[in-house]
Amino acid sequence: GGAAPENKEEPSAAAAGAEAERDGVEGRGDNEGRLLDVNLTVRRGELLAVVGSVGSGKSTLCQAMLGEVPLVSGKFGTTGRIAYVSQQPFIVNATVEDNVLFGAQLADRREAYERALDVAALRPDLAILESGTQTEIGERGINLSGGQKLRVALARAACADADIVILDDPLSAVDAHVGKHIFEECILGALGDKTRVFVTHNTHVLDRVDRIVVMAGGRITAIGTLAELEAQGVDVRKLAVAGLEDEAEESEASAGDGEESPEDDGTVPPSEVDGADADGAAADAAAVTLREKSASPRARTKSPRARTRSRSKSKARAASSAEAPGKAAGALVETEERETGAVG
Repeated sequence: GGAAPENKEEPSAAAAGAEAERDGVEGRGDNEGRLLDVNLTVRRGELLAVVGSVGSGKSTLCQAMLGEVPLVSGKFGTTGRIAYVSQQPFIVNATVEDNVLFGAQLADRREAYERALDVAALRPDLAILESGTQTEIGERGINLSGGQKLRVALARAACADADIVILDDPLSAVDAHVGKHIFEECILGALGDKTRVFVTHNTHVLDRVDRIVVMAGGRITAIGTLAELEAQGVDVRKLAVAGLEDEAEESEASAGDGEESPEDDGTVPPSEVDGADADGAAADAAAVTLREKSASPRARTKSPRARTRSRSKSKARAASSAEAPGKAAGALVETEERETGAVG
């Protein structure tokens, strides 16, 4: 798709939101993804969850809000600055601090920056690193686990002065304890005054969101609160879990074909950064929008089993890096440990 439309003027906070109007939006996205007759207005300050099976159009809906899906018919528009956290977060070969600030000056964003590290659960990682936030991340985040990449991207979104935050399945790469912290402290907390679109398979958060969009075949089949949808006979929890099971099956099929996901081989799909000047620095941290495109439909999905394989390879890379002579102490090679247990 093309680049997202630029903000021509400073938006008022009251107007920040997204809307697909009247006759319904129809568009064609990457990997043959399509949206058909979508009528949706995301209200200012709303937390909107999006659920559905693999291929239902969840990620395409996110891309459409970024202006990345060619519009076939209808009208679509967003008002305000957008921050986007993809399933495959964009990481640059720079320090942790630089990846979070992304061109903003620390002096201008210090309070937001410090809070972002907390709400994205990055403090435990930083505590074990000799160089802390000055630790250099390898090219394309090759020495980060999937969960660490995700949390760096979340910290970036929490630090940016965006009006709209789009989160494409942000809890899938972390364990239940970290996921609960991120949902409570980041999505409901630090981002609580933003307009948030939140793709998820986590059933335990569905009663905490304002509305839920159910997608199938590129269409919105139902929308409402959890109570409203259940009253209509829509089993939202079952649909959310079914989407996770679909991802697991697709990931297993991918493994059987001998394919690796981008996290497995350390690659990140091509990305663009809005708001960057000619020198590559962000012209306005509040206008940072990241867009990642998957190389294949499989690249968008990551089952718990696939993440286990990724962690094993991450540890192998970490061990190899640790044995390499002359390795700088400030290089990030540690991998996160996943806790086990129930979340109340």
